[in-house]
Amino acid sequence: MCANQYVRTWTTNELYYAYCDLGGTLSRQQILSNLTTHLGNDVVVVRVECCDDVVGFKELLGKSLKLVKVDRADEDSVYAVIRLVS
Repeated sequence: MCANQYVRTWTTNELYYAYCDLGGTLSRQQILSNLTTHLGNDVVVVRVECCDDVVGFKELLGKSLKLVKVDRADEDSVYAVIRLVS
């Protein structure tokens, strides 16, 4: 990642194709899993049905989105998605 990594976001497609261009062989799901494992709570993956996931640093996304932690039982709810992106 470049020097301005904390001030931008990426779609999962952007990350995947950049990774493949560098010779990577992992799947998108494996890339996201490794990314979130390595960066922990610093990175946020915003999932919106029928759209590419958006990946960014919590510091930046917290300024433009109201990030709300939801219970696992509530994750599949439409209301969880609305709270996350509203």
